[in-house]
Amino acid sequence: MSGAYDTLVIYNFGYWDPEHLGNFNYFIKHGIRGNDGARYAIILEHLIATELLDLPPFPSNVQVCFWFMTVHRVIHHQHNHP
Repeated sequence: MSGAYDTLVIYNFGYWDPEHLGNFNYFIKHGIRGNDGARYAIILEHLIATELLDLPPFPSNVQVCFWFMTVHRVIHHQHNHP
């Protein structure tokens, strides 16, 4: 990802309830924009999430990672790679 961003949005997705999947799908359909001044980090807590999700191609300001990449590591990466 490249460019300067004003906002970091972290979405931590864990599939504990079927409602979570609906909320997540709404977020990726309506909440992410390629040129909105934000950088997005989507954290998938479970490997099973990859089986449940049909992720679309994301704009370059979106980073998808798995549960073992903690919020701390995401923030550290964003801070060191503006």
